[in-house]
Amino acid sequence: MGYYVSLTDSNAIIPADKLDEAYKLLCDLNQRNDLKTGGSGGYAFGRTPEGETPIDGPHDKVWFSWMPWNYPEVYTNAAEVLEAVGFEVVYDADGSLGFQSYENKTGCEEAFLSALAPVLASYGSEDPYFSWTGEDHERWRHVVVSGDFFVQEAIIAWGTPKSI
Repeated sequence: MGYYVSLTDSNAIIPADKLDEAYKLLCDLNQRNDLKTGGSGGYAFGRTPEGETPIDGPHDKVWFSWMPWNYPEVYTNAAEVLEAVGFEVVYDADGSLGFQSYENKTGCEEAFLSALAPVLASYGSEDPYFSWTGEDHERWRHVVVSGDFFVQEAIIAWGTPKSI
């Protein structure tokens, strides 16, 4: 089960001079148990099986999808963390980190991209974006505007009919 998604296009990069800050942002995200959907023994979303008590800080009973609960101890840089999330990333000639692809069930990719919003830049003059397609052909885009993370719906408009 699960919903498969594909990254179809992105102009987003983490500039080389922001890679250390990006890694810190990704590691700090591990404190956010309320965003974690994985868990064992009834633990998920940072709560006990009874759903009453929030769990503070990283805990071996809750984790982000596809990630070890203690990933900041396992991975040493932003590229390793993003690859564990499911992204294929590549370093550009200038040392910036670009996003090549994501082909997987949806998991925690949105939380990790949102955490990176303050350090993301783009290849051009446009705001950084990530275009997605779901298994049912739904389309949407995440865009970063002034360091804030947003989602956009795709709207298809048909042009004026032309004779052929």
